[in-house]
Amino acid sequence: MKAPTKEQLNDPEYWVWKLLENPDRVGVETTEDGQFVKLHHIIKHGKDIIPDGYGHKIEIFDRPDQSTSEEHQIMSDDCLSAKIGEIGNQIHNLGCDHQNDEDLSDRLSKLSIALWDLAKHAPTVLAEPEWDGTGFPPVGMECEVVIAAQKPRTVCFVGIKSSGSVVIETVDGELKSYHRSQVNFHPIRSQAQIERDEFIDFAARAYLSDRLESAPNLSGEQARKIAAFFYDAGMLRRAGE
Repeated sequence: MKAPTKEQLNDPEYWVWKLLENPDRVGVETTEDGQFVKLHHIIKHGKDIIPDGYGHKIEIFDRPDQSTSEEHQIMSDDCLSAKIGEIGNQIHNLGCDHQNDEDLSDRLSKLSIALWDLAKHAPTVLAEPEWDGTGFPPVGMECEVVIAAQKPRTVCFVGIKSSGSVVIETVDGELKSYHRSQVNFHPIRSQAQIERDEFIDFAARAYLSDRLESAPNLSGEQARKIAAFFYDAGMLRRAGE
């Protein structure tokens, strides 16, 4: 396996397609006379790199700034581009395992590079963006929204206007705009989560009604937190359960 050139190690494209696991840094290990030995992948907070042989040297290269190249989006593992790239990774690994056979290693290296180049032009399916419910969802994502304390509804988040208004698309394809203070987005809940929330709301209302005189300052949100605590602790169940 030949050592990557400095030009390659300064190219963001090389790090995306040619290096396994997208490390934060790499270490190029060479012998005293400059012969390439291996490439070390270094992740953040990783341990110090120890050379494989006495007198060997390791030159560290930081991952180049990708802002100067095209923005790379995360692709689905099931798309053709990702599958071809993974085959290239496996052949690259095989070449590393046969470094003592320079001819075989060089042929495997060329084959893996050809596969990586092919992967860049193969059909790509982007992975679904992840969102933990903080802030606004990614544009185009289906989510649930609560508008002015109404019941949650499933919508598609379209974006935010320059005026600051939030635009959503309903299941009927209708575009609606709301002031950002009126809306609260969260990821789409499972059926089990919906049933949990409905029962907690019911229990909170019942608790508030029972405590109206003894605890007049108890808020709906406080009652809901109390009901959720008992429900998650297994101490709150529907009648007959």
